Amino acid sequence: MNNKLLHGLLFDWEAKAFPGPKPLTVAEALCQQRDISPTAISGEEREEDDVLFEHALGVISWVRERLPKGSRVFINSDYDVDGLVSSFILEKIFKALGAQVELFVPNRFSDSYGVNLKRIEKALTENCVNLVVCADCGATKLDDLGSLAKSYGCYVLVIDHHLRRLPLQTIERVIELNPHAIDGAMPEQYCAGLLSVLLAIGLAKEYSDFAAALHELRVLGGLAVIADVISVRGAASRAAARFCLRNALSASSNLGLRALVHARCGTLKVLTSSDFGFRVCPILNAAGRLDSAERALSILKAESESEAHEKIRCLIELNRRRQRLQAEIERLALAAYDQESGLLIAYGRWHHGVVGPAAGSLSERLGIPVILGGPDASRKSFAFSGRSRSNVDLNRELALATCDLPVQFGGHQAAIGMRVPAAAVEEVVKTLRIKMIHLPKRQSRARRVYDIGLRPQNVSRETWNSISRLEPFGPGNEEPVFFVPSVKLKLSASSKRPGDGFGVAGFRDFTGRVERFPVAVYNRPELLGCRIENAHLIGNLMLDAYGGETFVRLKVLDVIP
Repeated sequence: MNNKLLHGLLFDWEAKAFPGPKPLTVAEALCQQRDISPTAISGEEREEDDVLFEHALGVISWVRERLPKGSRVFINSDYDVDGLVSSFILEKIFKALGAQVELFVPNRFSDSYGVNLKRIEKALTENCVNLVVCADCGATKLDDLGSLAKSYGCYVLVIDHHLRRLPLQTIERVIELNPHAIDGAMPEQYCAGLLSVLLAIGLAKEYSDFAAALHELRVLGGLAVIADVISVRGAASRAAARFCLRNALSASSNLGLRALVHARCGTLKVLTSSDFGFRVCPILNAAGRLDSAERALSILKAESESEAHEKIRCLIELNRRRQRLQAEIERLALAAYDQESGLLIAYGRWHHGVVGPAAGSLSERLGIPVILGGPDASRKSFAFSGRSRSNVDLNRELALATCDLPVQFGGHQAAIGMRVPAAAVEEVVKTLRIKMIHLPKRQSRARRVYDIGLRPQNVSRETWNSISRLEPFGPGNEEPVFFVPSVKLKLSASSKRPGDGFGVAGFRDFTGRVERFPVAVYNRPELLGCRIENAHLIGNLMLDAYGGETFVRLKVLDVIP
């Protein structure tokens, strides 16, 4: 059966090929398919083994030479999890160097996205700032930042992983830590939080007193890796994400993050990439999407559990609102979609803080790039967010298509942000649909690939323990997808309630005894309540806790009658 194309209720499925003889164990099979070496899953890799670490050491030396004790530092960050984490880490670094630090986290509704040149110039004028730091932004504003540095006699440090707009060149009084500017680096393996951790590790090698802070900062760097959905095939990204999974609940971790994990993951003692990606990070991101990112940063800076829990409760409610808004945006965007097109681009009176996750969800569902927009707070322009879960380089395609259009955009291959004047939005959207008509059209039925087959009796804690050695999962090492044959699906239920609220699948073992395992679905309403007596299931293994016990369930992605 594994050699056939399997027709599910939602997708067509085919088995991933093996490059050599099929291994005996599930973990060995996954390592072989993904070309993962034993050292990569041993946990022995460190962030400082990464190719960018030497460059980080050079940045630390450059800063120390130009930053006497008592200097003033102004940090301009982004408002997502990566921006917040990187600003948190950088504030710790510069305070350890004896600097006075002012941290500016822009508000989506009152400030410009990314580098706020007006706010930076105000700080330079009023406070005699010695160093301006741009965290998770700045790559597209290097020339403007260089002009400010020259005019005010300050220095600028840009820590960013987004595509540069300038060719590689030296800009006076500006230094940059950006994988796009370093030969041999793989930009998709880095985010600003991870780059900031490399700086922190470099500083700890010279300041032994700072080494005590590294545990907390490495955990947060791994959180940024997971939240920003970057490739975990890099030495630094893999090491940081793994460190976060293993140490987020330790006493030396961040107090606010520990409280958030407990609130969202219950009594789970073992954490996975999915726990952070789907339960923890959306809560922190909700602050910047619907309110102020300062509220998420305040959780990371909380000094007591009671303070953290109160702030977390507010953000959980905010995230529920985000979910409702996102569902409505997705419904309206789908209604406007031309089924024959390889691009979904649409706009409306939609909350511009929520169009990003809506675009990501639709891109995953449709298998094509999706760009959605809504009016910003000024109502003078529309803010668009684009996501590409396909092989389309969205940043490059937009660079080619917008050269003569009144738009500003930035980002990378899989995600972009774009701003369009309100008066021109209709014409711009119409033009982009025409200019990007060459993109591969969506298949009538999307084809997906599963990793390997898994016997029903192996939907178990033992199997989960085996494959969890391959964590962290993410781009470059995706969460394994299994084909589970020949089960009786009694009910596929919502995953919102743990324990007994889950559906069940049954099978008969070799003794004739009927065994059961719990199943649940995420974001696949078509599968809710599905009951099929003879079915094959496609899904991931998940570990959950209920009533003080942990158990493994199958997160169902599709059902094959």
